[in-house]
Amino acid sequence: MRRHRGSAAWLLVWAALAAAPTQAGLDRSIERMMGREAREAIESEYRVVETPVVHDFVDRVGQRVAAVSPRKMTYTIRVIESDEVNAMALPSGDIYVTTGLLAFADGQDELAGVLGHEIGHVAAKHSLRSFKKQFWAGVVFGVVKMPSGLETAGQLATTLYFLRYSRKDEAEADRLGAQIALDAGYDPFALRVFMGRLAEAREERLSTVETWFTTHPEPERRFHRLGELKQLDATRLTTVATIGSGYLDRHFAGAAVLRLRRAAALAPDDAQVQLRLAQAAAAAGLADEAARHAARAAELDGGLAEEAQRIEQTAQADADPDEPAPADVEEQAAQRLTQVEASREAATAASQALSERLAETGQKRKEVADRAERLGRELTDAASTQQVTGERRAMLQRSATVLNEIEKVIGRLGGVAKASAEASKQTETTGTTLAERLKSAQAPATKARLVECADRYVAGVERRQAAHAAITEQADEAMAALSAAAKHLGEAIDALSSSGGLGFSSELGLGAARTSLEAAEKETKQAAAAADRASALQSEAMVTETAWQLDMETLTLSPATHRQLDEVVGGYLGAEAEAVREARREAGGLGSAALRLMATPPAEGEGEAEDPEALKPEQQPGVAALMTLLCKDVKREMAAAKRAAEDPEAQEPTVEEAAE
Repeated sequence: MRRHRGSAAWLLVWAALAAAPTQAGLDRSIERMMGREAREAIESEYRVVETPVVHDFVDRVGQRVAAVSPRKMTYTIRVIESDEVNAMALPSGDIYVTTGLLAFADGQDELAGVLGHEIGHVAAKHSLRSFKKQFWAGVVFGVVKMPSGLETAGQLATTLYFLRYSRKDEAEADRLGAQIALDAGYDPFALRVFMGRLAEAREERLSTVETWFTTHPEPERRFHRLGELKQLDATRLTTVATIGSGYLDRHFAGAAVLRLRRAAALAPDDAQVQLRLAQAAAAAGLADEAARHAARAAELDGGLAEEAQRIEQTAQADADPDEPAPADVEEQAAQRLTQVEASREAATAASQALSERLAETGQKRKEVADRAERLGRELTDAASTQQVTGERRAMLQRSATVLNEIEKVIGRLGGVAKASAEASKQTETTGTTLAERLKSAQAPATKARLVECADRYVAGVERRQAAHAAITEQADEAMAALSAAAKHLGEAIDALSSSGGLGFSSELGLGAARTSLEAAEKETKQAAAAADRASALQSEAMVTETAWQLDMETLTLSPATHRQLDEVVGGYLGAEAEAVREARREAGGLGSAALRLMATPPAEGEGEAEDPEALKPEQQPGVAALMTLLCKDVKREMAAAKRAAEDPEAQEPTVEEAAE
């Protein structure tokens, strides 16, 4: 361990002492100052997502969770653009969530659990405790211990070092997070599931989760420890009933039915549980079950008779009418089956070609990465020589910056390649599923909706192939520039080493280094720009593909289920369900409706936007992450509603899961 004088810590404390005469005031002043420094470091490193629909959704979840925090203060929730799966809590109450975490989370309950965990750190004053420990070590020993190399690290790395948490802190934040999530009406089991998926991702060496482990250690141990919390005891009536009611309040009626059935099994004579189950069943379109539990609630508590009657009437009124189908639906279905199979074959061929291309470019990325690693060692050797002049030192620092940028671009291109491969495979799989459904469908109304799905699939395959071509062109341009940049950087480092007395005159070596370094910087910028364009194209393709995939998966649902999912999407987007229904009718599907509502509306007085689904480039990463999260929740609710409808005895958690 190296030693680093704690001047920054002293300045923070003296400034806080001047501003706060009491101990509580001193602590809060220190937290605000720590938060301000960390906020500046984070926002200088990452772009804050300002797309209203993305910020507003995460803020709604965060503020709902923060409202039940044991520490009452102002919490500010921000989304930052990064593929890394991470979240950070500052002692000032600022909470940051990455777009990578939004895309990784398997629904908003996992997001709420993570936010609850981060708010738990703030509520328990963990950062303040860590800072005080470091500060008093400086008072007693005159130093603050820091890991070797951190004293020369960037502002963000140094700041986060002082905001790190102990194992005890993490355990306390997990406990608080689970309780906060539950009190806010979210499923605390989701936090445990999130930890389990992180552990699996770590075993798979998924690079985007590595940052999480530097600030949130031991997900495996925490997964098992979370299972021991009373908040995650599925045999407790309070826990299961609260989770079920929370799902119902957020319009996840199918999930609510499964949880409240479990609660009703635990307490069959609880009138409120029976009433909530009746409400959930009515919302899920289960009219008979709603009537049965409404009657039971009124029987247990006469004061609930009026509400029970209203629920029963609502459930019966929402029964689905028969839908007419076109007279030539059989002929249309046969034609679309032929088109879908042809498009699927084209998608399969494109997927195979893409796999071969990705293997080729992957090898090129590996070669550049290996060269970058060697250059890093050479750069360290060059910097360690004794003759380090002012200009030479400056060029070594510039070389290090170029090397860092090269590595970032390599990582970005790897992410684009992985996302393209996954999207191509998903397109192929969707075609197979759609073809099977067209063959097996019997009801004319179902066939009519599948015909519409087929039209969307054929158009979607064409869009994906065009997107692949554009993405590949930009990725190739980036790789060519990267290779040239690595070559010139190597020449610059060689010249800098020579200018230190290893071969020719210092001035000659510096001149050669200067020329090569300028070329490397120029080519690195070109590579980064091309990689940014490839990433933006991939985000754009992901947004539109996610929308039409959701369109296809929901088009064949019953009107009652559609109405209920309109409520779910409206809750995500802060819109009324009727607005979602109107957008769905105009756009032709639930996913397209969500995308239309996510697009920034025209400024007041400018009239209607020409393309209501058009998104600005800076909006796409955030919207892509939110669309991914929304689709996961919609699909989970579809599965829960189907299970609840098909099996009147189905519960979640199951009796076996509850026993565990």
